[in-house]
Amino acid sequence: MLLASNALYGRMMNNAKPAQIDERTIRVAAAEDLALMLLVGEDEAAVRKLTMLPEFDRSAFHDRLTSIGLGVAAE
Repeated sequence: MLLASNALYGRMMNNAKPAQIDERTIRVAAAEDLALMLLVGEDEAAVRKLTMLPEFDRSAFHDRLTSIGLGVAAE
């Protein structure tokens, strides 16, 4: 499990988008990656809110879930 979570975290940070807060630049995970972490953490209400956003990419989310063996959870 630790190896899988490290791989997911690494991919998530590689795909993170830069955002500016005051004078600092931070990297922000994609909504689909955040939804995946929330789903694993069993926060279904937060996942539901994220998946309802118009910019949420359901196909990308499903692909992420399928890649770690949770494709059924996306249906």
